Amino acid sequence: MRAGDLMKDPYFAAILMRIESHIHGTDRETRAAGGFSSKDSAVKSALRKAELAMGGKPSAKKPKGSEEEWIAALCGALVGIGREMAKEGGVPAVHFIAALKATQSSLDTRREMAGHPRGYLDFLAEFMSEAGGEG
Repeated sequence: MRAGDLMKDPYFAAILMRIESHIHGTDRETRAAGGFSSKDSAVKSALRKAELAMGGKPSAKKPKGSEEEWIAALCGALVGIGREMAKEGGVPAVHFIAALKATQSSLDTRREMAGHPRGYLDFLAEFMSEAGGEG
């Protein structure tokens, strides 16, 4: 399912905004700290792992290195958001998973359009700035 299709529904738009706001914030903090340089591929890996974890299949592999640790941390945070939204907002896991898949679709589109490894992350920075978030 495409992110653009879900964004038309205010219910899903709120879920997507929560996911993408967190991704953007994590990327911004990482870059400000001057550590690991995040790329779209790391975000996509975290989204896939979060999708599996929300479906009941947590990763059995221990992260090795800064990139895998970053991916695992982002995955864990996204799963936490999904569980929090289920508990507090009644968002079923299947809806959160659909939003994760739509985020992956958006990532693929933006990365392809930009033609570089941070196409989606750079798009998010601009989008969040325009949406009133921090850029």
